[in-house]
Amino acid sequence: MSMATMSCTEEIDKAPFVEMARLAAVAFINERFPDIESLEHAPETLNELTSTKVNLERAILFATEEVPRKITFAIKEAEAVSETVNKLHMEQDQLIGDIYSHVVDNTVMANKLSQTMKQICELEKYMQYLLCISHFEDLSADIQSALLIKATERSIEQFILMAEHAGHLQNSGCRHLVKFANDTVLFWFRILLEKLSSEFNECLSAWQWPFIVSSLKSAPPVPAATESKEKLGTLFAQLTMLQLPEDFHKEDKTSDRSVFAAKLPKWRPLSLPFQLLLKPLQKRFIFHFYGNKKTNSLDKPEWYFTQILTWIKDHREFLKTRIQPELDKQSGLDALAEFSRGLVALAVDKLHTDMPELLLMNIRFAHVLDESLAFHKELCLLCSYPDSQPSCLDVLIQPEPFKHWLHIEKQFALQKMDSMLSSPSAWKCQYKDSADVDCLKVSECGESFMLLLLTITDRYRLLPSVECRMDFLRLQLELLDDFRIRLLQVKKEIFPNRADHLNQQYCAIVNTVNYINDVLCQWANLPFFVKLHYYKMKTNRKETSNEDKIQLDDDENGKCLEPSVFEEIVDLFEMMQKDMLANILSFVVDDVKARSRSYRHERWMALPSHKEYTSMALSGSACEMLLVLKDHLHNVEALLSKSLFAVFWQQLAEIVNRFIFSEVILQNNFNDGGSHQLQFDMTRNLFTLFGQYTAKPENYFKDVKESCIVLTLSAGSALLIKEVIYRALHDPHSLANPRPTDPIAALHDIGIYKLTLEEVETLLSLRIDLSD
Repeated sequence: MSMATMSCTEEIDKAPFVEMARLAAVAFINERFPDIESLEHAPETLNELTSTKVNLERAILFATEEVPRKITFAIKEAEAVSETVNKLHMEQDQLIGDIYSHVVDNTVMANKLSQTMKQICELEKYMQYLLCISHFEDLSADIQSALLIKATERSIEQFILMAEHAGHLQNSGCRHLVKFANDTVLFWFRILLEKLSSEFNECLSAWQWPFIVSSLKSAPPVPAATESKEKLGTLFAQLTMLQLPEDFHKEDKTSDRSVFAAKLPKWRPLSLPFQLLLKPLQKRFIFHFYGNKKTNSLDKPEWYFTQILTWIKDHREFLKTRIQPELDKQSGLDALAEFSRGLVALAVDKLHTDMPELLLMNIRFAHVLDESLAFHKELCLLCSYPDSQPSCLDVLIQPEPFKHWLHIEKQFALQKMDSMLSSPSAWKCQYKDSADVDCLKVSECGESFMLLLLTITDRYRLLPSVECRMDFLRLQLELLDDFRIRLLQVKKEIFPNRADHLNQQYCAIVNTVNYINDVLCQWANLPFFVKLHYYKMKTNRKETSNEDKIQLDDDENGKCLEPSVFEEIVDLFEMMQKDMLANILSFVVDDVKARSRSYRHERWMALPSHKEYTSMALSGSACEMLLVLKDHLHNVEALLSKSLFAVFWQQLAEIVNRFIFSEVILQNNFNDGGSHQLQFDMTRNLFTLFGQYTAKPENYFKDVKESCIVLTLSAGSALLIKEVIYRALHDPHSLANPRPTDPIAALHDIGIYKLTLEEVETLLSLRIDLSD
């Protein structure tokens, strides 16, 4: 290709860029110099472009001279580093070879040293094994020598060291060594225990232990020698120190006879001195209450319960004065509680042994239930027996006995409900002779049923298992619902056709329902039921796995958002109460309305003016209606409880108020005499009937009271009020009065607060003196 052709081709390739540059230059000049006047800035633009050109030339010069020089320098540095890396690789290869040859040369020596080290380790183990045996033999020799010189405390100290050392070996894999250590510990333990127990028993004999004659009112007998007093404390302290580790208790043959009690999770073995103190009492207990003795009777569990309480009382003073000071020096335990714990374990095992036979007869089982609960209460009062320790209640909450217990409680409760509801005096007032309690009008069956529930609560309140307490709570809720259904059945049997609900028995049922509600609401706030409520919510939260299901926050009224344990059954009783109270109210209202016909059709617009009478009297047409109302109020007050009657008369007042307003006042027209007669009938007669229940009965008849105010308002004031209301309701934008009177304020001025503007306007239209 010729030079001319190549030049032409290059010019063709550059043509688009030249054209773009030309267009950019034209756009720049047009932007900078839009008119002739802007040419005066041409020198400044020239200087700016010249400076830009110089900077671009410098950049191009740097790119053509400095960059190649730096690249050349970087290449030389890279070559030098590459040579260094090659040298290091060579040195590495040489070092690897040297290391390999060294390893090969020393492998034989390492194998020999490894075998030697294994032999040394084995010899060290043998040495440690022999040292351990030697240590036990040395301790045994020390114990033996101490016993020979009668240094009892020294021998016990060495025994404690031996027991600790044996305890450290329990996780060792040397089974024979562990067995040797355990056997050695148990060997010396039996020897020391035999020696100390014999001396301790001799000392107790000097004190005439045990004190089994409960009739003696004097203090425990005091031995003649002062040495016995001091020796008792010393031996007690030594026996307390002589304790086996927990792993040895299974092989301890001196432990108390407790079988079932020892299996309970909360059981803690008794210390040796207390086991020796209890040993003669255990023998007596087994002798009298096991086997074929007459005292071993399933019908008389109170015999062994009483015996245990008697022993605790007989030995209480001795334990406080002689044993408690020694315990205070060492462990801080309560001597009476420890002593009682050992005796209670005897009762627990005895009850557990007899339980299979007791379950076969409900009478025996019920009797042993009562005796066990009474024994536990007496035990808590006598020696403050801790709830964390085993008791007879632990036997009663075992699956089979507890299931049977629930069955008996339910069976007895249902029988009791049948008898109390079928009693001839079931609906008679229980406390009619007591004025303070008679305000509740509690029926005999209602009081008996709540006493039944209270008795059940007292029985299961002390149970150590919260799950068992929840089962009893569910039983109580079931009994409450069953009693509610029975009350509904009684109500339907007595009043199948909704006849006269103002009946003594019907009202007694309402009072019973109200009394149960009040008692349950009080129980719900007791700490015992609050704890059960908390446990129930906690259980529900675990079951649903959603913490948002249960909230313990209080609302603005201070009441718990979550219901109480009795909330559901209380709602059912309240629904029943409202329904029955509504029936009584409906009966009374219907009777009053039926007697009001003549009063509703009174000729209010034709009555003579009140000015013609010296003194006004009750309308003749109202006498029957008000007399019936008075009789019903008196009867209901005598039949319903005070709280229920308060609800009744307030609801009745509201209904009568609306009835007279809508059926008497709004349905008639009134002249001046009729308005004042209506006011006199209401304020001096109707309101007076309710005046014995409240200081201001007119507050419960606001519609009637304010209607009388409107109807008896003077003609001038009535016209002004009528005009103000008319403008407010029908012509609010009138220009005749640029500053209209506030109709609400005007009504307040005359004592009208409840009636609406429309109702006041309607009342004013009923006045014949304003009809034009």
